Amino acid sequence: MWTHSAQKLEKPAPSLSITYYSGIDNLAHKYGPYSKEVAFELRSIEHDLEDFIKGLSKEVREETLLIIVADHGIAQINQSFYFKDAQELMQNLMLPPVGDGRATYLFCKPNEIVNFKKKFHMLVEGFKLFSTDELIQKGVFGPPVNLKELKEKLGDFTALGISDRLLEYPFFDADRQNPQLGAHGGMTAEEMIVPLLSVRLSEF
Repeated sequence: MWTHSAQKLEKPAPSLSITYYSGIDNLAHKYGPYSKEVAFELRSIEHDLEDFIKGLSKEVREETLLIIVADHGIAQINQSFYFKDAQELMQNLMLPPVGDGRATYLFCKPNEIVNFKKKFHMLVEGFKLFSTDELIQKGVFGPPVNLKELKEKLGDFTALGISDRLLEYPFFDADRQNPQLGAHGGMTAEEMIVPLLSVRLSEF
């Protein structure tokens, strides 16, 4: 990644180079965002970034703006709620929950919307339940290209995380043995606030 980026920048023409690195995201999901594994990887990136900048020619550094930004934040997960174990909720649904464990879409059976909403508030903590129609009207999903198709994919309710919990539907028992310790898509500050750093390399 570093080598190819440097080669691109050293070419004698204006350019915009966009590079994505998934290592931090992968580790944060598996071990948690505040884990030693993530901290070690961040220190490794800092070291590699320093070498990358120092390896660029003086001419390139004087003309380059470096921007580092995440595509999302991530929250520490300490507990999972397994929908599969909550038959009181499942009997009101047409199909298992879909989407993400922090932003879960729920499809209710006809005439069971009121019952499901009441049971959800009684049984599930750490999540805020929204009517999907309400979120669409507020533009949360952006302007829909096809409103009917969008509603068909999102269901009746959207559950958004507001704590350190995850909604899961393990299809296999083995899935319970490797729970996520980091996740995103919910409403906590850790997930919604995205870091952005920028520096002109002429300063180095």
